[in-house]
Amino acid sequence: MSFKLPVFLHIVLQHSQSYLSNSVEVVQEQLNQANEAHNATKQELAKANEEIHKVKQESRKRRKQITAQQSIMGLGPNGYHKVRPTEKYSLIVVTQPILIIYLFK
Repeated sequence: MSFKLPVFLHIVLQHSQSYLSNSVEVVQEQLNQANEAHNATKQELAKANEEIHKVKQESRKRRKQITAQQSIMGLGPNGYHKVRPTEKYSLIVVTQPILIIYLFK
């Protein structure tokens, strides 16, 4: 019996070591996948922030253009031109920067 016990313990230790090695490999693979997903999300966030920055710059640029056009046209910030309705022209709408006229008879 003294010879069988050390052999049995050796076999159990080998199986335990194999199981733990496989467990560590699985966890390491999951960690790598999570890191890849995190990096992809960070790149998407950076692209979204860059797009937001570009849209904000374009918005500022357009706001400045609209303000300049309004000052040239002599319109205030509201940009509405008051016209008394007549039978021929029932609605006149001014939008920045284009004047749109709807005619109804």
